[in-house]
Amino acid sequence: MKLDVQVLKNGAWTTVRSDTYQTGQTWTNYVQKNILIGEAGQQFRFAYTAESTATGNLSIGIFIDNAAFGLLEFSQPEPELPDPFEPPLTGELMPEAFVEDLSTSFAATLSPQAIVSGFFPRNTDAAPAGIQKMLNDSAMAVLNSTLDVEPLQIPLCKGSEPNPQRYVDSEKAMDQAKAECIKQPGPKSVQAADKRFTFADQPNDFYGDRRRLRAWVRGFSTSLTNIDNPGLGNWVNRADSRGGASLFGLEKSLSPSTQLGVYGSVGSLSVIQTGNGGGNWSPTAYGVGLYGRWSPGPYFIGALAGYGTFSGSQTRGIQLDSSVLSASGQKSAESFTAALVTGRRINLSQNTLLTPSLNLSWSGINEHAFVESGGELSGGNTNINVFNLNYLPNNTSWTNVDLGGSIAQTVRQGTTLIVPSARLSWFGTWRTGGND
Repeated sequence: MKLDVQVLKNGAWTTVRSDTYQTGQTWTNYVQKNILIGEAGQQFRFAYTAESTATGNLSIGIFIDNAAFGLLEFSQPEPELPDPFEPPLTGELMPEAFVEDLSTSFAATLSPQAIVSGFFPRNTDAAPAGIQKMLNDSAMAVLNSTLDVEPLQIPLCKGSEPNPQRYVDSEKAMDQAKAECIKQPGPKSVQAADKRFTFADQPNDFYGDRRRLRAWVRGFSTSLTNIDNPGLGNWVNRADSRGGASLFGLEKSLSPSTQLGVYGSVGSLSVIQTGNGGGNWSPTAYGVGLYGRWSPGPYFIGALAGYGTFSGSQTRGIQLDSSVLSASGQKSAESFTAALVTGRRINLSQNTLLTPSLNLSWSGINEHAFVESGGELSGGNTNINVFNLNYLPNNTSWTNVDLGGSIAQTVRQGTTLIVPSARLSWFGTWRTGGND
């Protein structure tokens, strides 16, 4: 037996679905659900045709009992939402009167893709997740720049350092340094030699005492992939974030083991949604902060407090049957960051350094409210504000943990020092507060 589902279009019946059933000589119950066959207000009908019977006579042998047709009721499963590409939606997601009004005026736009891409926001989970990753990487870049790479330089000539003897292992090394100065005859040569230096041989002095005022510059990149909210399934698009920043700071040594500094940052972030219309938020990021370091002997501890802003245009694609809209708005956020780094340096050899350490950071992110534009539909002589969304303010906080160790190998070539290093860590990230 064949069952055709037909829709009346332009005065003629058109088959939109056809199914064949072969049951033999037993009773079988068939149920077809979630069949989308037309638009609101269209007429449709069902046509049965016999194709074969047990006796070979098409006029007898086809028995149909208890056939029922009508609109199905769809329940809202918990805790997961239904797949957006298997309609329809329930009134819990959108008021029934609103759906009915849209169905009358804009029936062609209410495909599942239009519903999901048109009425669901973007980057509500991905934006703060991407921001916190960038804030954590920024804090670690600042603290590590002040803790990890500051080799102690020892002037070669007498008078440049009050007591260079305490930084070298043997009298032979000191005699060799003095001999370098004696080899340079004449005032001009001595002046040139005064600017020459070597690196300390004493354990831990590769990353030891500091003096005076110091300026530094550093850069970093950051990324986070496959950002997802597993509690909402297909209704929330997955997203990736990537970005980077330039850091610059000024540091004052209060003593050889204690430093205080200020820093600033300029960077950019891009949060990219995939699927269901897509979406992008590309803010410019600015930050300022204070940090400090205390390093008694081989142990060290560093702390940081920072403030940042993020601002840029967010776009959201809306997939209609016959066109594509782009709703956009100016999304901004401010952030507060606190970080702590502590550990110990262990000299495995004169030039090999092992540093186990614990890195902690906390980020508080305040996303500001904004209103979209560009999601209007043309209705007669006016534009109807159908898809533009009002984003409410949202606050979240995050905690990051990095527990691990790094190993560095110093390579000295005269007054050039190369320090390749590698780090192995266990990472953890938790959202510790905020709204859903």
